[in-house]
Amino acid sequence: MSYTLRIFFLDDDDTVYRVALAKYERMNSSPEQNYMSQFSGRRVRTIEALIELNNRLPVRVVRLVFEVIQFDSSGKLDVNAIHRQNVALIEQVVGDAEPRNSEVVDASNRFIVRGSRWQPSRQLEQRIRKVLLGQVASARL
Repeated sequence: MSYTLRIFFLDDDDTVYRVALAKYERMNSSPEQNYMSQFSGRRVRTIEALIELNNRLPVRVVRLVFEVIQFDSSGKLDVNAIHRQNVALIEQVVGDAEPRNSEVVDASNRFIVRGSRWQPSRQLEQRIRKVLLGQVASARL
């Protein structure tokens, strides 16, 4: 038994595209050379999935994270926006754990985090899980 991390993008019409992890990492590390013109100027829903494998075949979805990422007008991944979202999430978690000395709550990180998340309908999530388990084919980017 082993595990694998898989990345998927959803188009506006809910088409599920599998993105090779190496390609996604290149998009993050050097966006100028690794762009996707079909997503130029768009916010794109993504799925990060941790999948349990048995004999290299998917048997169980362990974890799903539904995020939204931004592409600039030339199709480059906006890594600065992803960085801001991750920092806001960390600050939100750490801030929620610290005792408050004031009645005033800075909710800006909550809005940043909320804007970077999405939740699929029950039907869409069921279809996504079938794709993740290899029961339904997905396109590849």
